[in-house]
Amino acid sequence: MKRISWIFFILAGALISSGCHSTEDRSSSITAEATPTQSPIPTVTSIPTEKTTTVPEEETENPGIPMVSSVPTPEIVPTSEPTPTMQSSEETPEPTVLIVDMMDYLENFKALPELLDMGQGDEWQFSEGNSYAKGGFKVTWLEGYDIFSARNEQVNQVTIFGIQIGDTLAQAKEAALGNGWYTEYERADRYNCIAIFNDQEYYLSFTGDNNGIITDWYLNNWPEGEWVAETYERLRQYLAGEIPSFYGR
Repeated sequence: MKRISWIFFILAGALISSGCHSTEDRSSSITAEATPTQSPIPTVTSIPTEKTTTVPEEETENPGIPMVSSVPTPEIVPTSEPTPTMQSSEETPEPTVLIVDMMDYLENFKALPELLDMGQGDEWQFSEGNSYAKGGFKVTWLEGYDIFSARNEQVNQVTIFGIQIGDTLAQAKEAALGNGWYTEYERADRYNCIAIFNDQEYYLSFTGDNNGIITDWYLNNWPEGEWVAETYERLRQYLAGEIPSFYGR
């Protein structure tokens, strides 16, 4: 009887153990079916916006709505050498051209060749003299006599009372009369004037085209001709106040 009870006890234990294993296997199978084989989706943590500032509700007109300041644009640092800035014409001025007015050199005419960088020119006034030329302007003089002649035939560095080739004879007359010169002769294509400075007589003649545009001028300090003696004598009398007016010749 005890043996039967023992055998029954062993059989009952075996059945219970088998049932437990079956339950565990079924549980493992269910768990395996419920768990996906792919990797779980990672949890993404939100990245706070740079320089986000939440103002307390009592300081805003709309409680509960955060005030967000604008995010500054990040500074872009160039990775290559910057392109050099081209200098404008205003930053690099052109070389200044020396403009000479012949009125300033009536007594110092020998300084003109060096001042204007003039070269030797052909003799055109005196058979034996010093003659220089540059760009349509010529000057020559006789050593020992202190007399000179000058001629200008194109626009260049030399003016006379500010008058250039290409200006009008009317402009030349106005400028001459305003600088101590007096009309000696005039017509549509020519204007001649004379002056006496420091007791030295000067003669100046402007030539123009049919429209009265100056094409060249000629100047000297040794005027000659039948009209010269009488005309300059009259001018001297006028400058001395001996006669009321000067009419030319």
